[in-house]
Amino acid sequence: MKKIIIATIVLVLSILFAIYILGDTKEKDKTEIQNTEFPIIDSNNETPAAAADIQISTSDKGTISVKNFLKNSDVVVDTENQGNYYLGKHFSVDGSVSVEVPDYVITYLSSTQYFNIGLFKEPLGSSRVAAELYLMEQLDISKDEMCLLKYTVSTPNFVNAHYAGKDLKFSFCSGSVILP
Repeated sequence: MKKIIIATIVLVLSILFAIYILGDTKEKDKTEIQNTEFPIIDSNNETPAAAADIQISTSDKGTISVKNFLKNSDVVVDTENQGNYYLGKHFSVDGSVSVEVPDYVITYLSSTQYFNIGLFKEPLGSSRVAAELYLMEQLDISKDEMCLLKYTVSTPNFVNAHYAGKDLKFSFCSGSVILP
């Protein structure tokens, strides 16, 4: 009987130790991914190390100089999609359940230098303006330069079926959709 109890205790301790070791390894991997920087390649195929400004390509095949927003503390690496970043508020990327739905989510895809802006709260016009102001401040660029970015502003069907699937554009850019 004592041998069974001792064997059970040893087995339980071994399992707990294995869980501890595996959990620590997964946490280390997650930390390494979050601390990994994915380069932004400018038009000369140069990767800026810690530049104050970086060059990103524009929709008219040119480039503009923007503040290196990837160095900001509120930029989060998308651990599921290498080279993608969340700027500011976003849905959880670690699997935890978020109670608050953000007004907007800005995702940056470094491989294409493309910004996806999703609007997740009504009124959509207010959410779009908030996203525009935030992005303009993060990049430190003008409205005219904002219109040159490679980007899409959209909303999902569950937020607004009428505007879902449309590129709403920035409110101050040519071809933008007027929102309530």
